[in-house]
Amino acid sequence: MKEVTCLALVFGGLGFYFMIKQPQPDPKDLVIQQQDQRIQQLEAEQRGMERALGLSR
Repeated sequence: MKEVTCLALVFGGLGFYFMIKQPQPDPKDLVIQQQDQRIQQLEAEQRGMERALGLSR
């Protein structure tokens, strides 16, 4: 009987842990997100330079 109670507590604890655990982002998604941020930064810099040179469309 003691073993059954211990097993129930262990499996209950594991279930709770996986229920509240935050999902880890996929490394590929993280790289894509960083590249998108870099592209946006470069585009903003380009617009700023065009404006400074008077080339704005």
